[in-house]
Amino acid sequence: MRKTLLILGTLLVTILLLLGACVPAPTQAPTPTPPPSAAKFEVISLDITPPEVTAGETVSITAVVKNIGGSEGTYAVILTVDGVTVETKEVAITPGSSKVVAFSLVKDTPGTYEIGIGELTSSLTIKEKLVVKEVELKYDDGIGTGGTSGSGPGWGYSVHFSPPAIPFTIVKVKVFAMLRTGYVLDTTSVEIWDKDFNVLYSGRKPATEFSPNLDWVTIDVPNITVDGDFRVVFFTNGGNLQAGGVGVGYDLNGNKASEVAKADGTIAEWPAPMERTRPRERTNWMIRVVGTAMLPAK
Repeated sequence: MRKTLLILGTLLVTILLLLGACVPAPTQAPTPTPPPSAAKFEVISLDITPPEVTAGETVSITAVVKNIGGSEGTYAVILTVDGVTVETKEVAITPGSSKVVAFSLVKDTPGTYEIGIGELTSSLTIKEKLVVKEVELKYDDGIGTGGTSGSGPGWGYSVHFSPPAIPFTIVKVKVFAMLRTGYVLDTTSVEIWDKDFNVLYSGRKPATEFSPNLDWVTIDVPNITVDGDFRVVFFTNGGNLQAGGVGVGYDLNGNKASEVAKADGTIAEWPAPMERTRPRERTNWMIRVVGTAMLPAK
């Protein structure tokens, strides 16, 4: 009986072991794949070409936008000028890719503007539009108080001019002058000196071309270009300082740029005899310049 029970027990254990071996092992659930991250955009560069233009000219503005997220998406590229939106463009960009977005801009008002796209900004300078203009430079009031007696050999009437823009091209010199009795054989001369007293031009005009009455006389100049202040010196070359020759008109409304010059290229002291009737502090020689320069269109 015991033997039978032992055999049955052994058989039962064997059956249980066999059944255990036949049971499949539990399977492990797969790790879920995370969803892709949303699209995310970054403006990585901003370029303005050219960064300085004249009013009315076209400027090219380009930006590079990159999608640094995990999904394709659409980005609104907003162009601002001084913080104000002026144009918007939408671009679709795949993950990890970049796209170039271009704008054109025209500004008519001179100034400096802040151009912005995304987090980036840059400056744009608009210069005033310039055109070639002819201008007359003058310091006198146009109403001659009188005509001086002619200057003697070796000295003359000088006006120190400051041009409205550089370079400035001189095309004419105008002198308000008159021919007094006598000395009709005299020949006047006009010189233009640069800021360093170098003679840029020297021309002559016979005294007979001046009127017996004060009037403007024009002396054409062969396009003398200056890059700074300059002087126009008128030598009457009269032989007698007291009478005759060519006299230069003047006003007495406050000396703004008038001088007395010497033929050796220097500025002289105001002569004492002249000081009595034409004091230096008040006298403007009526000498003008006509020239051309690049000046604002308006």
